[in-house]
Amino acid sequence: MDRDEAGPEPAVTPAEPATEATTAPDVEPFELPSHQQIDQAEKELQGYMVLKRRGSDAAATKALDEAQRLAPGYAQVILMVAKDLVERGQRRKANDLLKRGLATHPKNPDIERLYAETVLALSPHNALEDLTSVEVMARGKVAAILTVLVPGLGQIVTGRVKLGLGFLVVWGVCWIWAFLIPNGLTGLASVMGLNRGSALDFNATVLLPLFFAMGAHFSAIADSTVYAKRFKPRTIERPVPPVDKPF
Repeated sequence: MDRDEAGPEPAVTPAEPATEATTAPDVEPFELPSHQQIDQAEKELQGYMVLKRRGSDAAATKALDEAQRLAPGYAQVILMVAKDLVERGQRRKANDLLKRGLATHPKNPDIERLYAETVLALSPHNALEDLTSVEVMARGKVAAILTVLVPGLGQIVTGRVKLGLGFLVVWGVCWIWAFLIPNGLTGLASVMGLNRGSALDFNATVLLPLFFAMGAHFSAIADSTVYAKRFKPRTIERPVPPVDKPF
């Protein structure tokens, strides 16, 4: 068949170039900053890093906030603010920020990597992520106290329900086992002089469940203490007078 008889070829519509925003249609991307805004934000970021190394947290926070105000869509600003939120234990806020950052810069490997880390760190049962740093520390202290009273309660309070139930079940089963051993706890009390009645034969088998119960208890206390220390409140310092600076 000749080409003329087959009719004209269908017109091919050129594909529209993919934009950065199309990679995340459910998230509103940031407006891309101008070169002038990037230069101003870079100066604030440099000041933020210098102040942070010196321990001037209040001044560093001010510099970082100013950089975010000047160029919220700049990739480096998004990364620095997200890292700061992660350090303060606010991974949920960092995750939301990085999600918009990916919508604006979908091919940025640093934003992708940090976003993946926050996604992995977040879980449906982790209630700590939606709290401020002060609230997290308060809850951590309460969790440590509860764990001392009953192992596993501290883990449950901090959102790690499965781990807490594991400690609680092991501890409870060991104590039930100890109570069921004849002349176990009563014999131990008699040996220690706590039983004022007649002396009883001591069944040393009771030491085995007591050993496991104490191990579960101390392990739960250690875990709760270490986990609470991961979330530290941000120290707010008063600005240091310029006369105290080396310049």
